[in-house]
Amino acid sequence: MVAQKKPSGTASLPSPNSSNNTIKIGVNFVISDPDDLPQLRAARMAVDEINAAGGVLGKTIEIITSYSQTRNYSQIHASLQTLISRGATTVLLTGGSGAVLKAAELTIQKGVLLMASSASSPHITNLTDKNLVWRTVPSDVFQGKLAARLIDSLKYRTVSVIYLNNAYGNELYRAFRKEFEKRGGKVLSGVKYSDTTTYKSYDFKNKLEMLYRDNPDVIYMISYIEDGREILLQSEKYGFVQGQRGVYQPLFLGCDGNYNPALLKGVRADIVEGMIGLAYTHPKSSPNYQRFVEAFQAYSSSSSLPEELVSSQESVSEATNTFAAASYDAVYALAYAMAKAGSTQASDIAAALRQISGGTKNAPVVNVQEFTKGLEFIAQGKNINYEGASGSIDFDMNGDVLSGTYIVWKVVNGKFTESGTVSFP
Repeated sequence: MVAQKKPSGTASLPSPNSSNNTIKIGVNFVISDPDDLPQLRAARMAVDEINAAGGVLGKTIEIITSYSQTRNYSQIHASLQTLISRGATTVLLTGGSGAVLKAAELTIQKGVLLMASSASSPHITNLTDKNLVWRTVPSDVFQGKLAARLIDSLKYRTVSVIYLNNAYGNELYRAFRKEFEKRGGKVLSGVKYSDTTTYKSYDFKNKLEMLYRDNPDVIYMISYIEDGREILLQSEKYGFVQGQRGVYQPLFLGCDGNYNPALLKGVRADIVEGMIGLAYTHPKSSPNYQRFVEAFQAYSSSSSLPEELVSSQESVSEATNTFAAASYDAVYALAYAMAKAGSTQASDIAAALRQISGGTKNAPVVNVQEFTKGLEFIAQGKNINYEGASGSIDFDMNGDVLSGTYIVWKVVNGKFTESGTVSFP
């Protein structure tokens, strides 16, 4: 996703204040992914808040980490094994769907609970996972349907799609195409490209020739950040779009994987002006989201991380990063479930997750920054309904969330703006 720095591998960061009186939650992330560091910060903020409120089961929670330099899925088992060997029975994975599907091969076998904060492939729903794979973001079945409805509402009838050939891209493309064609729209071409660790030397010319061949009304880009930026840059480089200097200028439609200022770095402003897309979040009007953002802005500016991580990141708007709120909620869901189960064993935590997330009718609501209140209800033998920073954390029988809200974002004057929201169900 960004320039290759050195051969991909794994390493682990030292964990401060380690002791036997701690509950260890592992976090696995990618150094070079601009979306991953905000998720790590959010997880650490959640842990600091929980510990300040007295911790769980008489113990403090400790984040232990492992990471890779690039999105190299072949390394993820070794990276996760370092967390498991250090005592983590739960792991938060900040990477995308491909990383989660690969990681689950190991975590299910080891009996470790895997919580994902940015993996949205429908394939995850259907895993035979022994109740051990969960996520705080919804399946792309919803994002694909909502994207198709958005384009249909704007009266565009033809779309060409360029998408990652991985679990995320394939399933989001499939969901979009099915809904758009059901509404009478036409997908002129679907062009897939390889999921690789970096795109700095990747030539998209042949892919773009197929993508732009029939002059579609809309170009739907299902990508992450670096590959999406290269698609935009090379679309201009090879003369497929000219913005205000030419006749043909399609509407660019993006996805949640694009919603980061780093996408626009170096891209000529008139080409992406008006680009729209969806990103899973909670609307800014939500008090829970507002509480999270205020706390996170202060925490991001004051918290320290090893210089190796900070210096490797591109500039990102961390406080409004889509998946940071989902990562924060993932840690709180785990902490509440541990308290409810009276255990830190993965199977016990999994059995309690629905009991703290709206799975019981009329369970008392617990909001962001109400951890002590939540523990008091649990101590009284009650189930609770945790309402998170990213929305309602209500899990179904597959470990998926049942509802959600997406920002409709738009690029205006070279910056991301929010033009509205759409929700499901």
